[in-house]
Amino acid sequence: TADWANGGTTRLLVEMFHRGQIRKLTTLQAFDIPAVESMRDDPLHIETDVDFYANPNNKLCICHMLDVVFLGATEVDVHFNVNVNTHSDGYLLHGIGGHQDTSAGAKLTIITCPVARGEYPIVCDAVTTVTTPGACVDVICTDEGFAVNPQRTDLLELFRATDLPLVSIEALRDAGARKAGRRHTPARLASDRIIGVIEWRDGTVLDVVREPLHRPKGLRSDARVTVQPCEGTSKVQVTTLDANAFLAPEAAEALARKALAHFGLEQGAAVEIIDASAQGWVLAARLEHGLRTAFPTETAAAAPFLDFPRDIGASEGEDEAPLAGDPKERLRRTQLYIPGSNPYMMRKAGTAGADGIIFDLEDAVAPAQKAASRLLVRNALRAVPFHGAERLVRINQGVLGEADLQTLLPHSPVDALVIPKVESAAALREIDQRIGALLGCDVPTAAGTTPTRTTALLFPLVESAEGVESVRKILRASPHVLGVNMGLEDYTADRGVQRTRGDAESQWALDRLANAAAAARVAIIGPVFSGINDPEGLRTHVGRMKGRGAVGVRCIHPNQVAVANETFVPGAAEITKAKRIVLAAREAERRGDGAVALGNKMIDRPVVLRAQHTIRFAVRVGALTADWDKDSA
Repeated sequence: TADWANGGTTRLLVEMFHRGQIRKLTTLQAFDIPAVESMRDDPLHIETDVDFYANPNNKLCICHMLDVVFLGATEVDVHFNVNVNTHSDGYLLHGIGGHQDTSAGAKLTIITCPVARGEYPIVCDAVTTVTTPGACVDVICTDEGFAVNPQRTDLLELFRATDLPLVSIEALRDAGARKAGRRHTPARLASDRIIGVIEWRDGTVLDVVREPLHRPKGLRSDARVTVQPCEGTSKVQVTTLDANAFLAPEAAEALARKALAHFGLEQGAAVEIIDASAQGWVLAARLEHGLRTAFPTETAAAAPFLDFPRDIGASEGEDEAPLAGDPKERLRRTQLYIPGSNPYMMRKAGTAGADGIIFDLEDAVAPAQKAASRLLVRNALRAVPFHGAERLVRINQGVLGEADLQTLLPHSPVDALVIPKVESAAALREIDQRIGALLGCDVPTAAGTTPTRTTALLFPLVESAEGVESVRKILRASPHVLGVNMGLEDYTADRGVQRTRGDAESQWALDRLANAAAAARVAIIGPVFSGINDPEGLRTHVGRMKGRGAVGVRCIHPNQVAVANETFVPGAAEITKAKRIVLAAREAERRGDGAVALGNKMIDRPVVLRAQHTIRFAVRVGALTADWDKDSA
């Protein structure tokens, strides 16, 4: 128990205070409602002023009495310097706050941060902006281990006596570069205009912040490519907005010239590239779209898709092989929608922890971006690491959907396709036959026959009253159907009713889908839950879908993935009961008994089958070891 704690106070500190882990709590800033309410109601939760908090001339100020302080960082370097003022691209984030005061005053300063955030290494050779000097920082705590300032030999001895993962700061830097796919360089692409001055507590100037180069709104992990006709030899101009770009300007120009040659445009084209940390697959897609659109010649139209070198962008590797094993047996607790027009989100797809990733080319993409987005999706399927997640694409309807299929197949590894607004078996069968033709394989004409492919399988999306009425035939239209899902926003709109929080107006339709899926022996995936910051509501939603037999749900935000995955895992009581039933069934089989008894109750065969399924699922998700029955044998 701590005698006292100070904040910037949030719910976390308040909960520790109310549990008795902290005897007294002082607050200069309250960052959420629980902190405000606690300060209002509890006499041992005391509001303080700035002078008492951090006056450098007052030895009894709060900052000078701290034993330990935990602080964050936007960057940390190998000299333990910390940046909290700017992003790695030089953009100003916020002020210093109490970072300098608490790190200078505390006996132990611990910085907590990941080694990388997305495409940006956080532990690096030199921070973009020095906020707090390394002399005031003792420990860096990351997802890859702890680094202790070499000046703190006392702490090094203590750490070496524990099992904590102690590593060098250089090792954390290297881990950050691996995770981000590039190294951080301290150079700044900025103007000479100073927009901020970083001062130490005594007024000494530590650093300055210069105005970064203008970045077009929304351009992140992306490139803006403009193509226009010109006279003579084709020209390429590259402007790089990020000193830590994945592609050096020379590499971006080389890829552009490769694209020009690929489409037979060595003459007459002027290409301008504004690069905001685009990876090679992104720039290749942008170049291909720009050139095909500006020069719709027969040569360009006949050219195959523009490939990209795999040594451009350190995080890009070889194409991932299609997922092995029976497609019907894959985990599908969560399928995460990602807009097919957003390279920043797409490149992080495999880090979300979802069992499946759906690149959405339909509702998530504006009409004007459809053509460019399908090229992005095609390249992302080849370049982005999915870490074992199932790769799905939601295509468009009609002519746009046909263009999606022609662009994606057979150039990219697609495990399954989400087919929107399916209303008849004939419509789904027609799409299935078109997919088979593009992949060069036969398509069975009768339901129930053996599938002729293991990729580009089907998840029809039922989004209308007509689709609900036809769902039984839809799910039997092809042996390539893996499962079914409902789009409740479109369904309720089709019926002319409002979608409510509990989806009461759609219960009959969901039950009809669930029964049709069970009869067709395909999976039902629960619809999306729109509350991205409502974990309890999501758990309730998942619970309702589990009760219908759903094996998973669709998610619209990475925040939902962990909660949904966890909710689908059988609880301890459910696993214990299933273990007892399975063991009882084994014992009955060993004795040659036809009936299974557990205590004074007889257990029917369907109950045993459910228990066996629970055990298998618990083993697959790590809730139970494969040899769980070893001690019971």
